[in-house]
Amino acid sequence: MPTQQNTAQKDAAAIRREKALLLREQGYSFRAIGKALGVSDKTAYYDVQKELGKLDVAKLKIAERIVDLELER
Repeated sequence: MPTQQNTAQKDAAAIRREKALLLREQGYSFRAIGKALGVSDKTAYYDVQKELGKLDVAKLKIAERIVDLELER
């Protein structure tokens, strides 16, 4: 049975992943995302990847912009 603390941690992680995706869309590096969110750059990378993996139609445009950004680098 999930505890309130466990649920709160999951909620906080979900919010962090969404913020990471938005920062990546704005052109932030994984290192800068990690620093902004208080996690490692590796965690920032995995957070963005997890959000990209569960895209819905509304987030598809963000993903396309991120891909364009990646191709420009």
